[in-house]
Amino acid sequence: MKFNKDVTPDEFAKLNKLLSSFEKKEVKKIGNNVQDLMYAAKLAEHIQQLEDFSGHLKYFKPDGPLSIEKYPRHRMFFDATAKYREVLFMSGNRCGKSASGAYCISCWTTGIYPDWWKGRVFRKNIKVWACADRNNTFKESVQETLLGKSTSVGTGMLPMSRGNAPGIVDIVTKPNTGGMVDLIVVKSDMSKQPSIISSRTYEQGVKAFYGAAVDAIWEDEESDSTIHNECLLRTMTTQGIVILTYTPLHGLTPLTLEFKETATLLTEGMD
Repeated sequence: MKFNKDVTPDEFAKLNKLLSSFEKKEVKKIGNNVQDLMYAAKLAEHIQQLEDFSGHLKYFKPDGPLSIEKYPRHRMFFDATAKYREVLFMSGNRCGKSASGAYCISCWTTGIYPDWWKGRVFRKNIKVWACADRNNTFKESVQETLLGKSTSVGTGMLPMSRGNAPGIVDIVTKPNTGGMVDLIVVKSDMSKQPSIISSRTYEQGVKAFYGAAVDAIWEDEESDSTIHNECLLRTMTTQGIVILTYTPLHGLTPLTLEFKETATLLTEGMD
């Protein structure tokens, strides 16, 4: 097994099995295979570089340049998840919509919440769907925001689990997709059982959204009304939530019109 400094999601499951063989600055002997020992040494170096990583808690801190107080619209989005079963963050490009969606998912799956959090709290391990329109956009937006780049898995909103700490414990990718994630297994602070994040794409069609009971669904970029309504059904028996983060690139679609005509517009404190 050769070490590749680019730690991809496919490699991560194998790498994670070696974590128990390491102290922070010492590599224990894991066999007589010199190649494995070199692999372990390189992995230990990689882990050392990520030692100070704090997952989603490094964003929206109480103070500093990323203080939550400087992002009132984002905070309203987070707070609204405590009251509503579906919450839409709609804005222009590069406004932190996807980061906000991923922040919620990381809080809910790990069970780790910032002190200022007034949004929804899950006190158990949960099942989550993370959704995008196509495989490529899922990898480039949802997957990278949650996990970090493929060369540094664990530097996104979700931290890697070390010891008993919450975070990523396993990743399963879909075949023939260039590394698109199928499942992310997350150790939760709320349960002995892990939380599970599954991927879905709108191009799979509405049948991919049938059947399951899910606690939380994140629709990143706009789906159509049929798929969105199916997502609402999936969260009905769990009393779960659907969050949406998108820019209305297609104009006044039926889904956007539905929100425009029936949703509560959260603008408190806004100019």
